[in-house]
Amino acid sequence: MAHKKILSKEITRPKYMSWDQLTEYRNLDMAREIAQHVEKGGKLWTFPYLRQILVIWGVFFRSLYLTVKKSRAAGEKWYMGITSDYLVMNLFVLGMTTIEYSVKSLATTVIMLFMAIPQALHSIVKKRVEKKQAI
Repeated sequence: MAHKKILSKEITRPKYMSWDQLTEYRNLDMAREIAQHVEKGGKLWTFPYLRQILVIWGVFFRSLYLTVKKSRAAGEKWYMGITSDYLVMNLFVLGMTTIEYSVKSLATTVIMLFMAIPQALHSIVKKRVEKKQAI
């Protein structure tokens, strides 16, 4: 019965704390962007993974700035906005996303390199054949 009492209580938090969730939302948007890229016929190895890393870190720093700004405007100490539990979650999301997208970027670079080598060799061989035929 104790859980019913807890669930019936209204739990609130300062409005500025909602800025803390922007990094998590951006992470979800990135997954949607990959899906849209593939739906439009794009290949996974042509997706701009490194750009996505830069964007999510930018969102994190902007949300941190806004959280501190809004917490100051609410009359709280500046550090109250960055000592929330969302900071730890954001750092985890950022760390995992950075690692994941870095590995994917490296893998796509290798894939694109291996796809480019046969094309380059074909082009070289074609030029040599055309040169021999011209003689």
